[in-house]
Amino acid sequence: MTSSEGSPPSSKSPDLALVEQTPEERERIWRLNGESWSGPLSPDQYVGREKHLSRQLLTKNGGVNYWILTDTTKLPNERPIFSSCESYKKRALVKRPDRDVMDSISYSIGSVFCDPKYRGRGYARRMMGELGKKLDHWNQLGGQETSFTVLYSDIGKIFYTKTGWEPFESSHITLPPNQEFNLNPMTDFELLYASDLELLCQTDERKLRKAMSTREPESDTVVVALIPDLATISWLHAREEYVGLETRGRAPKVKGALVHSDGGRFWCIWSHFFSKTAEEGNVLSILRIVAEDEGGEVLAVTDGNSAAMPATNTDPANVSGLKKLLQAAQSEAAKLAMNEVQIWNPSHCVLAAATIINPHIHVIQRDQDSIASLRWHGSKSKPDTISWIANEKYSWC
Repeated sequence: MTSSEGSPPSSKSPDLALVEQTPEERERIWRLNGESWSGPLSPDQYVGREKHLSRQLLTKNGGVNYWILTDTTKLPNERPIFSSCESYKKRALVKRPDRDVMDSISYSIGSVFCDPKYRGRGYARRMMGELGKKLDHWNQLGGQETSFTVLYSDIGKIFYTKTGWEPFESSHITLPPNQEFNLNPMTDFELLYASDLELLCQTDERKLRKAMSTREPESDTVVVALIPDLATISWLHAREEYVGLETRGRAPKVKGALVHSDGGRFWCIWSHFFSKTAEEGNVLSILRIVAEDEGGEVLAVTDGNSAAMPATNTDPANVSGLKKLLQAAQSEAAKLAMNEVQIWNPSHCVLAAATIINPHIHVIQRDQDSIASLRWHGSKSKPDTISWIANEKYSWC
């Protein structure tokens, strides 16, 4: 039954469906949710940023889809928009017990929004249920299936758990900005720029595959990871560059740092998140940390918590290399007036390095915002245990 004018339908109505937005509807949604999410941007700047992000390597050619839950008895551009969201297509890896590492497609879900006038009616829950079914096989090649999808909840753990996205480890540590280290950028570390990242991302992917393939088998445990490729990283950098230009007149140029030490090679890629007010705080977020030993083996792939890395990897040489890396991030944060450096789900080795810098550091467990959540979509039954490795800020959208 179709609702009467001014009377929204039940969230269980058969007239409701998840469909893609028209360009006109998309701009309406951007202007509406920009009232909550624009941060330091004006409404027009916020819409400009969203348009800019839709044209990146990650998002062009069908890399992003924009969804609405609406009344299908109404015409496009005239129909009500009860709730909306976006899905970003990303490359992923899956390792099942006694199987080779498998390439898969995943989706990161973002911008889940419900118009305030329609809240409390169950529309967002209906939308997420429809989206979960849609993404099982959406936009795949040759009948390939989606193994898993992820999102980051800013409304706690309960709502998305009920719609199939279960919470995973969501912790972080912070360090203050600091330029007073006795470090020489010419000898102690190298600054990374956009032109440096493609090769490092390719190296990271190879090592991530190897780390997953050589992992000790665990019965009934499936290991998954989103690939930290250039498309994913550059989307986040496009975001910071746009905001930097619009609000500060310049885009951040430095994208990370690399350290050569006796323990091996260490690098991190970061992104600047600019806030609206000083109270909210600007954050230099470490998107991805990679640590190699002298033989080129990966040390810093984690299972998404500080206990996941064996304590043997806290060799003093490795900790020393990572300490320089974190100090380089602190220096960058100070130069751009950021309030803190933030590292998600630090490994034992990263945590040990951070503790040398700040002996009183503690791991913050998030229970309300940016909660990493994962839904299993594979055709086989849900595994008893899913281990999400490399669960770092680069996976966020």
